[in-house]
Amino acid sequence: MKTEVRKNGAKSVKAHKDSKTAKAAPAAVADARGMGDARVLLNTLVAFRRGDFSIRMPVDRTGVEGKIADTLNEILELNQKMHSEF
Repeated sequence: MKTEVRKNGAKSVKAHKDSKTAKAAPAAVADARGMGDARVLLNTLVAFRRGDFSIRMPVDRTGVEGKIADTLNEILELNQKMHSEF
């Protein structure tokens, strides 16, 4: 494993490229591990950063994931309204 320090000071752990155990997980496996929600969140945030103020998280989530999605959707909606006022 290799630790990488990003410009913002955050650290991330990466496997060496030559590692035989470092393989990308298929989408189905990623969803089973709960990473599907993280990917949806990341895609939503990237779209918003690029200027898509209409992007929203799915509203069918429950529990903590649903609360996060609802809260982010409210924030995105407020930003869209502010953007349209200017």
